[in-house]
Amino acid sequence: DKQNAERKNMKADAKKPDIFKFKSVLLSGPPGVGKSSAAKIMAEQHGYTVVQMNASDVRNKAGLREHISPLTTNQSLSSWCE
Repeated sequence: DKQNAERKNMKADAKKPDIFKFKSVLLSGPPGVGKSSAAKIMAEQHGYTVVQMNASDVRNKAGLREHISPLTTNQSLSSWCE
């Protein structure tokens, strides 16, 4: 019966993870397989601006805040012309 088939499909779909509700992803693999490239492409396709940092660039909370803070604040265009 068509109605029973639809119910089974709805139950099966409810058990599948909704990938859009997750806020992070872990990419793992050996060097050179394209983890960073894949992450950059996906982020740009979804309208994000990519900022790439190396773990060796920043070693403490203050240093991280120094690098990230300018990216999270608003500035007027006139501030770039001064």
